[in-house]
Amino acid sequence: MSDLEYDIVDELYFVTNYLSLKNNLKLSHELIFDGLKSLLDKEYIIYFTEIDGIENPKIDFTEKSMQNLLFLASKKGLLAHNSR
Repeated sequence: MSDLEYDIVDELYFVTNYLSLKNNLKLSHELIFDGLKSLLDKEYIIYFTEIDGIENPKIDFTEKSMQNLLFLASKKGLLAHNSR
């Protein structure tokens, strides 16, 4: 897990939206997108369209769509984060 991925997962112990991630991490839009995409590929995080929605909905994860999504670390992601 890279430093960027670690920092992102650290913010995702609870459901978090894109704007909160951006404000808390103080990173560029592109870096956040790259980090989230990498974490999704590893199944370290999941995303929702609404707080009581189904995880990883049939919405493509893009730089534009991520601004309207909610994120949460998966069990696999939490284990990787805590074993570092």
